[in-house]
Amino acid sequence: MTIDDVPARIDVPRLMTAVLWDAVFLACKTSQSPASRTARQWIACDRARYIFDFRVICEVLDIDPGCLRVRVSAGGCITARHIHVAARRMHIGPGPDESEVAA
Repeated sequence: MTIDDVPARIDVPRLMTAVLWDAVFLACKTSQSPASRTARQWIACDRARYIFDFRVICEVLDIDPGCLRVRVSAGGCITARHIHVAARRMHIGPGPDESEVAA
């Protein structure tokens, strides 16, 4: 499936933002759950063949996949703010309150 195959009624960037945030959230957990392991593997994969590959999502959202990988693998905290900043640049919906962004 490519981005051209997705029905117009689906807000692809918003869905990509949700997929990315969920994966980053799971990957940053220290647990060894299957979901956390799968998220870390997905983030480590450099494939860009499918619409929901990590690299494709990062490119669509204008996020450097290498920098995000380094932060996740180093145990760096990725906050909702980082993902919402990308979402706001894409104008795909409201981000956190300004009070949350300043924090």
